[in-house]
Amino acid sequence: MIRQYWHFLCLTMVVAACTTAPSDLSHPMASPVAYARAEIRKSSLPAPTPTLPPIEGEITDEVLLNLMFPGSLVDFANGKALLRTENDISLDVARVLLNRAIRVNGAEKRFVIVERSRGECHACHAEISGILLTRTGTSWTVESLSPQLLTRGTFGHVFGADFIEIGSEYYGALIESGASYHGYYGSGIDVIALIGSDFEHVFNGDKSRGADRSVNRRECVAWRQGCLWGYDSTVSFMPGVNAEFYDLHIDQSGTNPGGYEFSTSQTYVMLNGRYVFQSR
Repeated sequence: MIRQYWHFLCLTMVVAACTTAPSDLSHPMASPVAYARAEIRKSSLPAPTPTLPPIEGEITDEVLLNLMFPGSLVDFANGKALLRTENDISLDVARVLLNRAIRVNGAEKRFVIVERSRGECHACHAEISGILLTRTGTSWTVESLSPQLLTRGTFGHVFGADFIEIGSEYYGALIESGASYHGYYGSGIDVIALIGSDFEHVFNGDKSRGADRSVNRRECVAWRQGCLWGYDSTVSFMPGVNAEFYDLHIDQSGTNPGGYEFSTSQTYVMLNGRYVFQSR
């Protein structure tokens, strides 16, 4: 019994830490409003962006990582950088997740998302940061740096980052991250939005949950859960009630831990700088 409790506790801790979705596996649709508000931290004042010289030439991943972590880069190869740390004992790992050209009010800009981790172990999370560049003549200037927007992932990485349009000339990144442990798995999504010149963490939600415990039926039966269950979600952004920002729609379907099939849709609207639950 102690061993079973330890496995369940570890799963809850790992998935919650890596996705910030609820840790109660028996309630896949619990508290959508809480999802939208979880882990969203907004400072009262934006962090000042240091004055950096204009950048000439191609905007490569190595150039971007040097901008985000000045004086720290030790080596760069195959899209991955090794960074010097404060203790000089170990090296951090960093890479560019997104580097997209955008246009805002006629100005050419680059929307950049990077991740940095303390290593690539199972429990190593990634810190997600943002960079906004603006073209000035033939060069690029740094308009803003937004470090440590959120911390997610396992093995030093998130699952992925997709470039999204969340309104007319409003852009963002959809970050997916998760974890698996002893036959259970789970993932969550986060939305980082570019609002003005600042990157903001505007949404956190549940994407998928499940288990494949068929190899050890006694344990899942002891916890009164199905041995084989799971659900997943699709995410979309469409025009809605907000004139500037699209509504966020999440369609979720699958089987819950009790073995019952379900299907549901949720709508979130942008309100005061974050996506909040509106309806099902």
